[in-house]
Amino acid sequence: MEHNSDQEIIGRILNGNTTAFKYLVDKYKDRSLALILKVTNDRALAEDALQEAFISAFRNLNSYRSDAEFSTWFYRIAYNSALATLRKEKKHPKNYSTSDDTPLANEIRMESNFLELRDKRVILNEILSRLKDEDRTILTLFYYNDQKVSEISSIMGLKESNVKVRLFRARNTLEIALKEYLGKEITSIL
Repeated sequence: MEHNSDQEIIGRILNGNTTAFKYLVDKYKDRSLALILKVTNDRALAEDALQEAFISAFRNLNSYRSDAEFSTWFYRIAYNSALATLRKEKKHPKNYSTSDDTPLANEIRMESNFLELRDKRVILNEILSRLKDEDRTILTLFYYNDQKVSEISSIMGLKESNVKVRLFRARNTLEIALKEYLGKEITSIL
């Protein structure tokens, strides 16, 4: 089982085999980066936050309680790291290229015909990037990271009922944004 293998790896790390942490990094880096990227909306900031999250997890591994999934515990650290990185960035802004300046975002903006875009995920990511950070995060955790409402509650520090309400609202906001986006694209075709 995945939960047991994480527990075994953690046990090895706590017993001095620190190189075993690489397994956890490899296992959780992609989904964690996706989560952090949805919060920061900036790849450079997200990569910095991810590195900080792994460092924090490694340093605090002895405080991990095995009664919870490691993924839930780590995603909470990653989420908090993303928020901390955003706070630091607001205090000391740097000249990072924002996601709006990426070649992919430019390509989407310049693309005049929606039907030529083959990857629906690119479009969805474009729409998600326009949503509020909290909406984007909840949708990412639920749909991309396959987190349960109870896990999202733990990660974001919210009550389960609050997560359900926010997930419902985020879905509605996403639906409206998709309709607006698709409507503009269809109108430009006609």
